[in-house]
Amino acid sequence: MSDLRIVLKECVSNDDISRLAWQQSWELDGICPRTEKTPLTKIWTTPDEQTGIHYIEYFYINARYILIQGKNQDKIAEKIRAIKGKPLANGCLYAKQLLNVLGASTTGYVN
Repeated sequence: MSDLRIVLKECVSNDDISRLAWQQSWELDGICPRTEKTPLTKIWTTPDEQTGIHYIEYFYINARYILIQGKNQDKIAEKIRAIKGKPLANGCLYAKQLLNVLGASTTGYVN
């Protein structure tokens, strides 16, 4: 199973994702602070420990995205997309370019 990436719009904040994680009872596994070489990363696991959710703020390319690994990716993505509408950079060439830079397929891209 491949990973799913969702590029977030400006209106979806770090706090919005943390709130969703709390509401869904995701276990916070770790926070990797931003350094000169690494992005800010928050990592959660679903209660059944089958899915990992990563919130990533990539300051070098000024982008924020969610990386979903494991089972039930579509269900998790639905919940994330429900935050303030569709957080994915909808119809945006920049989002597609970002996914390419990250080496991701465009399966996480919503038109």
